Amino acid sequence: MLVSHDEGAVEALNPERVLILPDGTEDLWNRDYADLVALA
Repeated sequence: MLVSHDEGAVEALNPERVLILPDGTEDLWNRDYADLVALA
Protein backbone atom coordinates (compact mmCIF):
# COMPACT_ATOMS: atom_id res chain seq x y z
CA MET A 1 0.00 0.00 0.00
CA LEU A 2 1.18 3.48 -0.85
CA VAL A 3 -0.37 6.74 0.24
CA SER A 4 0.63 9.71 -1.87
CA HIS A 5 -0.67 13.06 -3.03
CA ASP A 6 2.02 13.31 -5.74
CA GLU A 7 0.23 12.68 -9.04
CA GLY A 8 3.48 12.00 -10.92
CA ALA A 9 4.65 9.41 -8.41
CA VAL A 10 1.31 7.63 -8.47
CA GLU A 11 1.19 7.53 -12.28
CA ALA A 12 4.80 6.27 -12.46
CA LEU A 13 3.80 3.27 -10.36
CA ASN A 14 1.01 2.42 -12.83
CA PRO A 15 -1.45 1.25 -10.15
CA GLU A 16 -4.09 -1.39 -10.85
CA ARG A 17 -6.35 -0.78 -7.86
CA VAL A 18 -7.26 1.96 -5.46
CA LEU A 19 -8.51 1.82 -1.88
CA ILE A 20 -10.85 4.66 -0.98
CA LEU A 21 -10.66 5.70 2.65
CA PRO A 22 -12.26 5.99 5.16
CA ASP A 23 -14.86 3.53 3.81
CA GLY A 24 -12.30 0.97 2.60
CA THR A 25 -13.94 0.65 -0.81
CA GLU A 26 -11.69 -1.03 -3.40
CA ASP A 27 -11.92 -0.16 -7.10
CA LEU A 28 -9.91 -0.52 -10.28
CA TRP A 29 -7.63 2.44 -10.97
CA ASN A 30 -8.79 4.87 -13.66
CA ARG A 31 -7.94 8.39 -14.76
CA ASP A 32 -10.65 9.89 -12.56
CA TYR A 33 -8.65 8.84 -9.48
CA ALA A 34 -5.56 10.63 -10.82
CA ASP A 35 -7.66 13.79 -10.95
CA LEU A 36 -8.54 13.30 -7.26
CA VAL A 37 -4.87 12.87 -6.36
CA ALA A 38 -4.11 16.16 -8.09
CA LEU A 39 -6.77 17.93 -6.03
CA ALA A 40 -5.37 16.74 -2.70
